[in-house]
Amino acid sequence: RVPADTMLVSLFASFCLSLVNARSTNNPPNILFILADDLGWANVGFHNEENTDISTPHIDKLVNHGLELNRHYVYAGCSPTRAAMQSGRLPVHVNLENDEGLLSPTHGIPTRMTTVASKLKDAGYGTHMIGKWDCGMATFKHLPLAKGYDTFYGYLSKSIDYFTKQADNDCNGVFFADLWENDGPATSLEELDRTTFVEYDFRDRVIDLIDSYADSETPFFIVYSMHLPHYPSQIPEDQYEVFEDDENMCGALNTNIWPGFTDKTEFMCRSVLQSQVNLMDRIVGQVVTALDTNGLYDDT
Repeated sequence: RVPADTMLVSLFASFCLSLVNARSTNNPPNILFILADDLGWANVGFHNEENTDISTPHIDKLVNHGLELNRHYVYAGCSPTRAAMQSGRLPVHVNLENDEGLLSPTHGIPTRMTTVASKLKDAGYGTHMIGKWDCGMATFKHLPLAKGYDTFYGYLSKSIDYFTKQADNDCNGVFFADLWENDGPATSLEELDRTTFVEYDFRDRVIDLIDSYADSETPFFIVYSMHLPHYPSQIPEDQYEVFEDDENMCGALNTNIWPGFTDKTEFMCRSVLQSQVNLMDRIVGQVVTALDTNGLYDDT
């Protein structure tokens, strides 16, 4: 039996290595890697056509017009999986720790290890990381810019509140906002937007990046590492869809579903999760539209 994420990581790493080896070609392709977080196998339409609660037409279209690799597996935890994807190596050769990472110097990718981004940067690509990192944060050498990315905008830990941007973990007993741009805080605590759904912010950054490459001769490598549909179970009020056969167990971890919706007896957690997935699909559609609008779709 093939170990957990061997094929997925090896295929991606081999593909990128072939690009580096072929750097003399006239038109290397752009690469957009969209990564969902804790997405259930049966929460997408192309795996569950009979469930009418599921609405993922944009992702379904990508699968139907592309290649579905349906026997590729990942590690059970966030950080080892992400470290494997970023480095092209199995977790056992990178890191098996799935702790919170803030105070652990061995969490994430070893500081002297190369990554897919660093190899593509050597091949002339513009490299950009948007969203969740979780590949090390104890020192500056663990951060995305030290791992081959030209730019980074997102959060470094496992999860943040979708609205307040507060991290799950604390630093010596003090909770902190986890939103970064390149190697520093994205904004001050006083100016931090605590009401906008953070996935909208990430989506806008990705689309702005795509727009910036419309007339560029430099190929791009963009990793859009989505927060959706990871914990916490939160959704904008206007994206909330109510489905049958529900429960409120997420109330044990959530303080709200959106700002103002705090009655835990009214939480409908499965509805929130599928609403997150359906929203994720709409955002994927918007990103794909940006590629098409800029004439980049066929080259990505």
